Amino acid sequence: MESFKIKTHILSGNNALSNLDKLSNEKIWIGCDPFLLKNAVVDNLFNSLKQANNNICIFDDIKPEPPISNIIAGIKSYVNFSPTQVIAIGGGSAIDTVKAVRFFSQKKYPDLGKSYFWALPTTSGTGSEVTSISVISDPEKQLKYPVEDQLLLPDTAILCLDLVKSCPPKVIAYSGMDVLTHGLESLVANNASLFSDALAEKTIKLVFDNLENCYVKKEDVYFANMQAASCIGGCAFENAGLGISHALSHQIGSLFHIPHGLANAILLPKVMQFNSKSQKVESKYAAVAKLVFPEETLRMNAEDSVKFLISQVEDLAQKLNCPRSLKECDVSGKKVANDLNRIVLNAEKDFTYPGNPVVPTKGDLVKIVLSIL
Repeated sequence: MESFKIKTHILSGNNALSNLDKLSNEKIWIGCDPFLLKNAVVDNLFNSLKQANNNICIFDDIKPEPPISNIIAGIKSYVNFSPTQVIAIGGGSAIDTVKAVRFFSQKKYPDLGKSYFWALPTTSGTGSEVTSISVISDPEKQLKYPVEDQLLLPDTAILCLDLVKSCPPKVIAYSGMDVLTHGLESLVANNASLFSDALAEKTIKLVFDNLENCYVKKEDVYFANMQAASCIGGCAFENAGLGISHALSHQIGSLFHIPHGLANAILLPKVMQFNSKSQKVESKYAAVAKLVFPEETLRMNAEDSVKFLISQVEDLAQKLNCPRSLKECDVSGKKVANDLNRIVLNAEKDFTYPGNPVVPTKGDLVKIVLSIL
């Protein structure tokens, strides 16, 4: 049996943000990245909401890889305010923070009642605006904890082009490679279906067609297409799952303070090589290679098509100036060796691990990690 669902209402294009104009006489709790308070689009939104007689509480204590302490602070703010509407504005960390705050507040204090949840992503990467997952970090233990529940899903996601156009180059690059990883992992994940495959394939093609131009040219059409790719990719892996690139990147990112998207960019080619020993995976990757690069792969067999696809992943990362190894991220082989067992054990416990189409041994995971030194 195959299962597929998209609960979140997705609004995009011109005037998508104007859907918030209908809010009036509401108690609106807004969680946003602190630097966005100086953003003209966000400032105009806040003024518009205030003019509509809404009572607003802004929580901007947002940190990358949201730590438990921030979630606790957010819960106190949320419970004291008791909102009827919630708006998350920011990158994946901001949206994950708001998801967790709202979820735990409503779980612990059911008398608060359910609030309506809007998500406004300002980066094109995590797809968090359409997923039922929030990832929280514990800095002391250097671990990431996933929270997974349907109650974490935003009710409405608004894809506003003006919110993503100010992203710095590194964010465009690393977040974009995360989108590509979502597409390529969900395409072959254990819960993949015809429905999720269609979204994964579209995600992959959009990234290859737009990410480099988004990084270099910074034109609206490329930003819009990458924003769509991020959201579509989120819908794909919300249903299909992910794999060991994410399982390992969660550990490596947490231990060595490497941005999540960059960790995936480094790991993805090695994981694709490993998974492609499965005939089913090879077939799917060969098909998407021919979809995205029809001329180049016209006379290639499945094996060569997959090799070409992997080479294109590597080439794209290079064009985006992504470091290609842990050494280039200032992580020494000695540091990795000291934490190698921990990385592998925690990767096996990661919520994305069961989605991998080929079951790796501990030795397989060790080889993959050592291959990116």
